[in-house]
Amino acid sequence: MKVVILKSILGLGFVCMLVMNYLANALPLNNRNTGEISDLYPSYFTPSGFTFSIWGVIYILLSIVMIRFIITPQSDFFNQYQEKFVYLFFATTIFNALWLLAWHYDYMVLSTVVMILLFISLIWIAFFLPNLSVLTKTTFSIYAGWISIALIANITITIVKLQVPIFTNHEAFWYISITCVGLLIGVASLVITKNFPYFLVYIWAYFGIFMKHLSQNGYYLDKQMNIYNASLLSMFIIIGIVMFVINDYKFLK
Repeated sequence: MKVVILKSILGLGFVCMLVMNYLANALPLNNRNTGEISDLYPSYFTPSGFTFSIWGVIYILLSIVMIRFIITPQSDFFNQYQEKFVYLFFATTIFNALWLLAWHYDYMVLSTVVMILLFISLIWIAFFLPNLSVLTKTTFSIYAGWISIALIANITITIVKLQVPIFTNHEAFWYISITCVGLLIGVASLVITKNFPYFLVYIWAYFGIFMKHLSQNGYYLDKQMNIYNASLLSMFIIIGIVMFVINDYKFLK
């Protein structure tokens, strides 16, 4: 009976999350789609639109994880899943939906708080829960990686909206600071945890940022800034390749 309840709770949360994501842009909520709101607060850290296609990958993987979760026999359920995983997964579905509401109705500070809670839940699953299947660990590592980037962007956009003088008057400096912090977080996570899927999301995001700055519709057409972005991206790729070889592809084994 307990297994049925856990499956029902998580199934309901997952469906609610999918419905909210659909309605957010189908209606759309508050007459604005998700991307339009981001465009209202231009930030050097926001990547090109194509980068957000990673959401499709995330939702496909989450759906596969969810189907596998639902069809797991009761007799084998607790051999494969901890209750803590179910509760944390459920929490991510709620925070995901709540973030959309806060974002679409322009409550940027609230959206940042909710995203922090989503980030903590995902990191807990991806890095601290033992005995996850490769599929589940990979899925939540990619999800956590993207939310790590999204959280930095969300904080940046919130600062832009609040018009914090020290930020708005020194945008290039803060952009460089933020991207360096992102690089340090990404590299540190790879060195400490050997979680390559999480790290690969950083490469994807920084590639999107590089392409946004490089495009004619980008934020900063200065040659030196483009060289800086290219250098950051190259560092991510080189470090990733070196660590992958040094660790003998252990994440995949």
